[in-house]
Amino acid sequence: MSQLPSAPSGRQPQAIRMALAMLRTVAQAGPGITAKQISAELNLPPATTYRILNLLVGEGYLVRLADLRGFALGTRVAELVGASQFVAPPLSLLHRLGDEVQPVVLALRASIGLPVTLATYTDHAVEIAVRDPRRPVSVDGLAVTNLHASAIGRLLLAATPNWNALLTKPILNRLTPKTIVDRARLDSELIRIRRDALAVQLGELHTGVGCIAVPVTDPDGSMCASLTVSADASAIERRLTELVTRLRSAAGDLRELWPALGCPPGPSAASMTAESRNS
Repeated sequence: MSQLPSAPSGRQPQAIRMALAMLRTVAQAGPGITAKQISAELNLPPATTYRILNLLVGEGYLVRLADLRGFALGTRVAELVGASQFVAPPLSLLHRLGDEVQPVVLALRASIGLPVTLATYTDHAVEIAVRDPRRPVSVDGLAVTNLHASAIGRLLLAATPNWNALLTKPILNRLTPKTIVDRARLDSELIRIRRDALAVQLGELHTGVGCIAVPVTDPDGSMCASLTVSADASAIERRLTELVTRLRSAAGDLRELWPALGCPPGPSAASMTAESRNS
């Protein structure tokens, strides 16, 4: 039987408060926040920040993101609030997707060495089906609540004829200096996405972080999901052609495996391209 840890003494309560503050800061900022940013946000000496961050990483509450050069919440956090919110899709969704889907995602992650997320589109909304623990995306995260600024969100908007109806707020959130908040500019971007069946954002959701999303269609050609890779924006730009090729190949594999899902109304990936050429 393991012994309980002794009661905190001396400066330990303050260290505990700082550790909790760091976890809260990472959760609010999203994956990729750096030690320097955490130190500045909490007004802590760098040495103190690194010491507590190393402890949190060692205990599994945080993870280092090598490509993003920062930190994200670790799997131990999931144990506190329910693992399904961070690292596992809902059970009902797993049943709908089937056991064949996750190996395709895992193989893609291994081939490119970057975080990959599988999102599904139902009822004009985004649902994260397969998360990556290196970049946990919760259902209320920025990527799914700011459709105009995320790659997975823009795919949904591009596939929805009346996309303005999905953006209920009169003013689009400016999350970074690069976020598109003008609806006319966003409309032009959605036309390009429909033409190319590809969404790319660089530093619009999180400063310095980029994403690529490609649609996954069912056998009828309707967009039901997307594969998204997240990385440092410079890495996305440097490897764009390679990453798009690998994402589209994996999306093709998923299309062959995809079971019957309820898809949102809207143009398929094929008709998106045709419509854009004719517009």
